[in-house]
Amino acid sequence: MRKVNAVWAAAAAIGMCVPGSVMADDGRALRGSFFDNLQGALPLRVERTPEATSTWETTVSREYGTIQTGSIGPDGVGVLRSSLLPPDYEHADLRGSVEFAIEVDPRTLAAEHDTNAARAEVWRELLRFAPTVTGSYEKNSRYPDGSGLGGLSENSSEAYAAVSLNLPLFTGGQRYYGYKSALAQEDAAHHRAKSARDTVALQTVESWVQAEVSFEEASIVRAGIGRFKCLRKAILAREDAGFASDADLAHVDADIARTRRELAAIRAQAEKAHARNTQLTGTDLMAGGSLRVLEQHIAGDKSVLIDQARAHSPDIKAARASYDAALYNSRSAFGRHLPQVNLTGEYRHYTDRALFSSAEDGFSVGLRVDVPLADLSTVADTVAQSERREAALYREAETRRSVERVIDELWADYQAAGSMRKQAKREVFARRESAAAIKARYARGFGTLDQAIDAEVRLRESERAALQVEAQRAMLAARLLVVSGQFDPSQLSP
Repeated sequence: MRKVNAVWAAAAAIGMCVPGSVMADDGRALRGSFFDNLQGALPLRVERTPEATSTWETTVSREYGTIQTGSIGPDGVGVLRSSLLPPDYEHADLRGSVEFAIEVDPRTLAAEHDTNAARAEVWRELLRFAPTVTGSYEKNSRYPDGSGLGGLSENSSEAYAAVSLNLPLFTGGQRYYGYKSALAQEDAAHHRAKSARDTVALQTVESWVQAEVSFEEASIVRAGIGRFKCLRKAILAREDAGFASDADLAHVDADIARTRRELAAIRAQAEKAHARNTQLTGTDLMAGGSLRVLEQHIAGDKSVLIDQARAHSPDIKAARASYDAALYNSRSAFGRHLPQVNLTGEYRHYTDRALFSSAEDGFSVGLRVDVPLADLSTVADTVAQSERREAALYREAETRRSVERVIDELWADYQAAGSMRKQAKREVFARRESAAAIKARYARGFGTLDQAIDAEVRLRESERAALQVEAQRAMLAARLLVVSGQFDPSQLSP
């Protein structure tokens, strides 16, 4: 009878610990899976509200400030919704946090000012087509031979004020190609700014994922500690009946300590990831969201992504625009070898006239032609611009090849992660079933403690591995969208 009572006590203790679940205040297990959403991983500490009814409204508390809401049905099955920040927080979801990070990050702000500067350069080149107007004042004095300063007469000086106008009519294409080059440089700056925004967005998403994975891993490990504690209660029950010893307790206590050591390391990782996220988003709160939505924006296979990258990748477009700018610069440099034709006009007003001078106030209009005869610096500049053009061409080709290579690698990893995710789900399900069966046998007096502990350790490892695969698949989807030029923060909305 004593053995039967001990078995029932052990079974009751273990029965309170359902793999992958947490306990409500009345002892009912809350079951949930982190496969549904990176935010939905259980177990978590659940506090029952005073207004609890047949369908309980709960607040699921997490460390590091994340808040989740959920409900518990009459059958004891808990359903978690995505993490929510306070309703007055304008960046309450992942999309808002990414958009905010893009707005305040120094890299995007610097890229924006570079674009503005390139736009100003366009206006500068465009205004070269307009005439230039200058004002001047000139005074000339004549000194007769041998007179020295003392021999200077009152009428031997001349002074006038002038307003001059110069309008280039033909510059050998320098103005036209200079304007085209400025447009291409503005286009390149615009695409580099887009690349900077994508980089910030991807880093924000990565830091969020790393923090979320650490949070979820901490939840998994805490659940493992809870199940070890339940197993310890079962050992105590068997010890009272004489079927367990202090060595068994020491064994499970050692595994609890080891698991707590893992939890401490995970918390440190979570703190670091959370700090990176805070630095990028400017808030100490973790936003809610899910990366599963990104997968639906990946349309087609690898060849489709490569075609999209060729057409939309900001890095490729920036390299192409840089080549265009170098091409126009080389043509503009060649124009310096050609004649320059300018229309000139001037109005002079004399304030002092020399003796017997016939100069009068009035307008003058002329046509000036400048023909370069010998200017070796122009030759050197033409050669330099030609070499820069060729270098830009090769950089464009290398950028295109690099983007295609990255897509090849990401696509292979993305496909593998999809298969791994399916198998990880199956493994976790099987591990949970196995752990529950082994613990149940141990509670009935069959099996060994080592088997029960090994089942628990393998379950925890499989849950953490599945979580890592889920995060890897999500991040690969984000990187594929960024590299192919398809990413937009609006894609993070459910």
